[in-house]
Amino acid sequence: DEEYEHRDAQRLGGFRSLLSVPMFHRDEVIGVLSVFRTDLRPFTEDEVDRLSMFAEQAALATVTSQLAASVEHQRVELARFPPQQVADLISSPGGQKLLEGHRSEITVVFVDIRGFTEFSALAEPEEVISVLREYHREMGAHVTEQEGTLGGFQGDGLMVYFNDPYPVVDHARRAVLMARGMQDGFVPLAETWRTQGFQLGLGVGIATGYATLGRIGYEGRYDYTPIGTTVNLAARLCDKAGAGTILASQKTIAAADVDATLLADPLELKGIPQPVPVYEV
Repeated sequence: DEEYEHRDAQRLGGFRSLLSVPMFHRDEVIGVLSVFRTDLRPFTEDEVDRLSMFAEQAALATVTSQLAASVEHQRVELARFPPQQVADLISSPGGQKLLEGHRSEITVVFVDIRGFTEFSALAEPEEVISVLREYHREMGAHVTEQEGTLGGFQGDGLMVYFNDPYPVVDHARRAVLMARGMQDGFVPLAETWRTQGFQLGLGVGIATGYATLGRIGYEGRYDYTPIGTTVNLAARLCDKAGAGTILASQKTIAAADVDATLLADPLELKGIPQPVPVYEV
């Protein structure tokens, strides 16, 4: 064929007859399927029809493969977000918009080991890692049981929040139940560590209210986290909570409908302009 322009390809391929059909998806050409012969012989109509059928199947397979690659890309993105709930969120309809930032009523829980700073300064590194592993394993079980979202581990401290990225109707109550379970589960751990000479306890702070949630970080490492006064309040209550103590905000107790004791005096907390009524659970 004098009009055929790809002479170099013909010489490299060694073909004398070539048949190419387009691959369509939604009326858009996404590729070309070609077959060739090394002898000079025209293709029959049946062969053209068969190749066209294969081209349709190849187009469907290509689109499916691209979709799978897109999902895998999303999964890679999800790996940057520790909580599984956030991984599910980004694959959901409207998930990307939520990651950009939104407000939601949540309950936030901060948990921290009392005596850990002194312990880590005196203990061997292997002992510190062993304690943290046992602690994280026990705390994580209660997070999962009550369907909380783990905001991340920070050494001996951790943050958990409820009612985002998916709704939890009784989020305040679940947070309190989780905190109680954590305290109960911490007791045998503390006893074991005490026999090894380590005096450790657990303090917990809980607050309920509105917060802004979304993606923060940088390319290669993103976190999905809440920010705002509610988060700060929970963190400050945790700071005030002694070993074996759970401190909760007034709004948390009202929403959770659990027995709690109002402290005699409101607490002055860093970053909170007015003294805060606080309950011990």
